[in-house]
Amino acid sequence: MARRDVRYLIVLAGGSGTRMGGPVPKQFMMLGGKPVLRRTIDRFREFDEDFRIILVLPPDKRRMWLDYCDSSNYLIGPYVAVPGGMTRFHSVRNALKYVAPGALVAVHDGVRPFPPLEMLERIFSLSEKHPAVCPAIKVSDTLRRLEMNSDGLYCSGNIDRSGVYMIQTPQVFHSEILLDAYRLPYSEAYTDDASVVEDYGCRVLYTEGSKSNIKLTTPDDMSIAESRLLISG
Repeated sequence: MARRDVRYLIVLAGGSGTRMGGPVPKQFMMLGGKPVLRRTIDRFREFDEDFRIILVLPPDKRRMWLDYCDSSNYLIGPYVAVPGGMTRFHSVRNALKYVAPGALVAVHDGVRPFPPLEMLERIFSLSEKHPAVCPAIKVSDTLRRLEMNSDGLYCSGNIDRSGVYMIQTPQVFHSEILLDAYRLPYSEAYTDDASVVEDYGCRVLYTEGSKSNIKLTTPDDMSIAESRLLISG
């Protein structure tokens, strides 16, 4: 079987979403009448309905998700639900228990519901030859380093933005690379999977991400997402 014929999708939805300030974690908040998590899953299933899906959920919200699926008759086929860990690193490690070598595995934020299909096609196509592929978008805003003084924040220096990128998901890997990399001991420097893989010694190929591939973190992000749905119909 060719590597590209087996694709795992790890959807990270194990966070508490405190910055959103809602009554439920942001991945379960309604976006155009559907939970954000459902919209994220549906986007990937639109791209490839044969993903072997692994959902990372907060341990105390697993029943909420199952009840939603039952009450709305939401069927996504066979999937595995695993509990989120203490950090993102530990959550991914929990999910990797259900991943086999010799496949492709994508790790995606559950609150990024709009990855463009063209971007997904490009990332997975590159992944057939490259063991680690990650989307990124170039920073366009002016960057400054600020320090707090007794009467407020002041600039302590400018940051050269050339070569500075914002990292997105999905990040896609040859599964054996990710499995081996996640045997490393945890480090606070591991803010995403690419950082773990690079520390393991594997080069990551970075490819163009998308500004529409937004991560829903604040109420303003939800408003932007709602507007996007209205425009797209």
